[in-house]
Amino acid sequence: WLLIPQAWAGLKRSSAALTSATQFLCAWLVPNWILLELVPTKLPHYVLPLVPSLCLLAGIGMVESGKQQNPFTSISKWPQKIGMATWNASGIALTIAVPVLSLWSNGTITPPAILISLLCIATLISAKRITKPRERLLTTSISAVLIFGLVFEVFLPQLSRAWPAENLRKLIEAHGASDLPVSITDYHEPSVVFNLGTETKLTDFEGAVAHAKTNSDSISILPSNQASALGHRLKSTCEVKLLGKVPGANYAKGRNMELVIIRSKCIDTPEA
Repeated sequence: WLLIPQAWAGLKRSSAALTSATQFLCAWLVPNWILLELVPTKLPHYVLPLVPSLCLLAGIGMVESGKQQNPFTSISKWPQKIGMATWNASGIALTIAVPVLSLWSNGTITPPAILISLLCIATLISAKRITKPRERLLTTSISAVLIFGLVFEVFLPQLSRAWPAENLRKLIEAHGASDLPVSITDYHEPSVVFNLGTETKLTDFEGAVAHAKTNSDSISILPSNQASALGHRLKSTCEVKLLGKVPGANYAKGRNMELVIIRSKCIDTPEA
């Protein structure tokens, strides 16, 4: 979204010689964007093939601006205003959200979180003081590369509570149980299948009970408030062992959660 205002400026400033190029970029961008909006499951990497077209349109806007006497008044000013307002809003949001997320996930504000917040503050201050559009664009672009590089490569991977599926996999592997069949209730995000395998059974509580009873040795993952009920249902036929607990966030339901990993060995189940 941050590229859209400048991409719009690229469309407005495009010369006749670039008409075919801008038409091609629009044909690349618009239909695919509409298609992705219609798809019910949306992941951040789905839109990555569309980013080059936005960047090229934004580049046309910057290059063509040098050929005009007053580029920032030759077209409507609202794309520029929206662009700066979006940058300011995202900078303020990152300045506040990054330390808060670090505190929520790790119990402390980590050094990368502090560095990102300081870079956001410095960018907001410098962007306001710089009056020349090109210098402002260059400054904010360099800052964006640094900030988002730190966010995606350093900060986000450190948010342990934000990636419960990955933590589930690591805990299961630590107990040497990665080859066992797995069932999971309540938390059915796609990342679960990516981390635990395509054979993972996404089910409800009754399905988890049935899955445990039909396998001689298996893993059940369920909310902590269902752990005692599962143990009660399996105690007559299975040996139940708690492997660990994984706190996290259920984004689909908008709430925090705590998942427990239970290994059950059902002695009455004949082996295949």
